[in-house]
Amino acid sequence: MSPAAHLTLTQRDLAILLMAHAYQGVTVELVRRRHFASNGARSACYTRIKKLISADYLTSLRLGSTSGVGSGKAFLTLGAHGRSVVADVLGLSVSELGRSSRMHAPALIDHHLATADFHLSLELATEHSSTFRLVDWTSEVELRQAPMKVTDPLTRRPITVIPDGAFVLALPDDTEQGFRLEMDMGTIPPKRLRTKLRGYLAARVKRSTPILFAVPDELRRAAINRWTLDEAQRIDADPTIIWLALQSDVTEDTLFTQPIWQVVGGPVRLALDVVAGEETATSHQRGEHLIVAGGRR
Repeated sequence: MSPAAHLTLTQRDLAILLMAHAYQGVTVELVRRRHFASNGARSACYTRIKKLISADYLTSLRLGSTSGVGSGKAFLTLGAHGRSVVADVLGLSVSELGRSSRMHAPALIDHHLATADFHLSLELATEHSSTFRLVDWTSEVELRQAPMKVTDPLTRRPITVIPDGAFVLALPDDTEQGFRLEMDMGTIPPKRLRTKLRGYLAARVKRSTPILFAVPDELRRAAINRWTLDEAQRIDADPTIIWLALQSDVTEDTLFTQPIWQVVGGPVRLALDVVAGEETATSHQRGEHLIVAGGRR
């Protein structure tokens, strides 16, 4: 009898499998933050994950060590039994789930996990927020299926822009606002990033959606701030669509409530819930509905 036959899946197990699918691969730490948050639950998390791996509900890939000493994190994706279970829960065929993540390059894994960390912080922040509700999250894989294309105002050539994620927040009155996420690891060369920034700035003419850049350090934030201002001046665009925050400052406790976001060409720092409160009050006076520029209902 297979190990899966001896394991009775709990509701939490199902939630873990669905998370591994939705995030296209997770670490044990991400699972622990989401589903074993209570004090002392670390051991229980590792024990349960081990059983799910043994029963082929999850597959574990040991990543290389970032320090060069010891072993790295375990990267978890759906195993054969896990894919069958998730397909059944979602009402899909196994083939419709898409391929399990097969990322092996450390740089890509680091970027993926940084994006996953933001995604989880966003989910947890909205669950504890009295201001925001998370309506939707769209992954980079999904965004690649219908990439945003704009004409470069300088070269007249097409620019294809694919964010690392996109999400929609809503207020209690159902006012909605979309955001795009750029998880910048400091590896994209200046010329290439300037082109992408120009694409976002040019696209604002059609749709005003804030672009949230999560960056690795202050030097990178200063550089992107400068490049955005330069490109906005070159094409006569408004740079305030670009918002910058340090990756280390983005957590479920700070994402909405702390002034971690720098608006290029705008406020030095702002907090999302303060902006939402001010803008919503103003919009109600005008009979409109928005969170920030470009909001929709």
